This record gives sequence, C-alpha cells and structure tokens, in this order.
Amino acid sequence: MFLTLAVIVFAVTLYTSIYFTRYITIIHDCDSIEKMGEEHLITDDYNGVIPFTPRMVKKAISRMCRIKEFYDEEIIELVPASNKLFDNLYVFERQYAEIRHNKAEKYLKKMPALLNTTARGIPRLYAIARNIVCNQNVLANQETLTEYISRYISKQSITIDEIRLLILTIKMAFIEKFIYLSRKTEAELESKRYAQILLAKYMETKNEDIYKKNINDISFMSYFLYKINTEETELMENIKSTYNKDIFETENRKQTELIEEFLEITGAFSELAEINSEKLFLSLSPVNNLFLRDPENIYEKLDFETKDNYHSSIVRLSKKLKISERETALKVLSSCRKGHDRQ
Repeated sequence: MFLTLAVIVFAVTLYTSIYFTRYITIIHDCDSIEKMGEEHLITDDYNGVIPFTPRMVKKAISRMCRIKEFYDEEIIELVPASNKLFDNLYVFERQYAEIRHNKAEKYLKKMPALLNTTARGIPRLYAIARNIVCNQNVLANQETLTEYISRYISKQSITIDEIRLLILTIKMAFIEKFIYLSRKTEAELESKRYAQILLAKYMETKNEDIYKKNINDISFMSYFLYKINTEETELMENIKSTYNKDIFETENRKQTELIEEFLEITGAFSELAEINSEKLFLSLSPVNNLFLRDPENIYEKLDFETKDNYHSSIVRLSKKLKISERETALKVLSSCRKGHDRQ
C-alpha cells in the first residue's frame, strides 16, 4: 500500500514540477513591454503553438471537480487555497466557455509567432498577454491598458486581427495561470494526504525515518507537526531546529500567497469585463487614425460595425498586396483623395 502511495505521490510531484518549470520558463517576458517590442522577431508563416488545448482545459476542470471528493475535509481545511479554487471554478469555466464560443484558440494559432525567444512558436499576442498577467495593474482601467499596449506598438506594430483577439487572449493567459495555481494547490493537498498516512504509520512504529525523507517538504511537515500529540514535544523541537524558522508561519504565508493569486485572477476577469472592446480596438488600430483623414469625413460618422468592416477589407487587401496594413490603408486613402480631387 505504502509503495503504491509513494508511486502516486511521485507521479503527482513529477507532473506538477514539470508543469511549474514549463510555466515559469515560458513566462519570461515580465520585464519591460518596450523591451519586448524591441527584441521580438516574428513570422507570419508559422502555425502558432498555444500553451494549452481544449482537452487539457477539460482535464483540468475534471481534476478540480474530483479534488473535493478525493480529499477529506480535514485536509481541505488545512489548505485554505483549495476553497478559493472550488469557489471560483465557475468563473474559470464561464471565461473558458466564452473563449471556445469565439473560437479564440483557432484564430490565435494563425497570428504572427515568435522566432527568437524561449517561447519560440508561441503567438506574439500570447506573449504580450502573459506580460499583462505579470503586470496586472495595467488592467486598472481602459486608459492604462491602452497606454500599455501602445508602448509595445511604439516599438513594433501589431496587426488588426491581433487587436481583435487581445481581450480574449489576455483571458486565455489568466486561465493558464489558474490551471497552474490549481496544480500547485493539488500538490499541497497531496503532501498533506501523504503526511496523514505516514503519520499513522509513525505513531505505530515511532520510526523517525518515516518522516525524515520528507523533512524538506514544508507542506508535509506542517501537517505532521500539527497532528503530533503533546507527548512528541522533543520530536517537534528537533524538526523545528532543522529549519531554523517557524514551519507554521512559513506554511501560512504560502497559503496566503496562493489565495491572493486566486483573487487576483478573478479580479482580472472583472476588470476585463469593464473594458470597452470597441473603443480599445479603435484606439490601438494601426489604420483607424488614417481613415479619420478621409476627404469626405464620412468614416468618423460610421458605426463600429461598419468601421470594423473597413478594417477587415484592409486586412484582406494587405494580404493580397503583401504589404503592411498601414501601407495598404495609405494607398486606399491616397486613391480616395485622388478621386475627391477630380470632382
């Protein structure tokens, strides 16, 4: 039984550690948005790789739902972050349903992809979204987000289609972080469950080798010490002296940080809901200001749907002419002026 349990714990630990390493490695652009704009090399001839698939998200949801049934109430109470996970699961599902409905993953794969970073092949827009996850304060209001993305555009232009997908892509990046945090929480629960089983064995045998193999696991040892009865005072002191710090204080700090990160994600979804996507699109568009110069002053009076159709026409024409969208818009504007001058 203990061998089987050890294999399960090893598998969970390996799985989560690989994901943590991959997640932390990929989220590398947390410095300056301008620096990203200066350093990014991109290609349009690349089938972009997004970091998670529908299958992975469904699997994550399924795992989260099973957690509450798999672990007993005592263990769940010792990992307060797990309650935040359960309480906000519906938010996660609702946001992902919106992404699926709008086919954001399908379109994101067709966006310009990175060439020269450790996230090679990742759509550039997703790298920008991950940067926003690292700098969540930019979601405070419409103006701060617009100004933040404009700082990237000042170094490197982004396409009309990328701007269309911006909000949904930011949501995808936060969902990825939600999955990451859920796996961290699951690893905490697993350490507690493992400690629960080994504690029962220790109380029978008093064999200190049982816990010494896990003495560097704060989550494991905090449960172990929490449950040891008062007769084991000497053992508790020996364990504490190994760390030279309060195990419970360290554990509480870790749980608090996890809870805060869950709250930041739900807060981010609320902030994104307040963003006027139409206004954001027009303020970041590489051609909107050019269209405002039309000689008949018609464009400014159009509704958003019609303006969006103008943008779509520029995208199609740009691909046909194999020039930038801005250059395409300038050619169209030039033709309009020539026609206006003839009248």
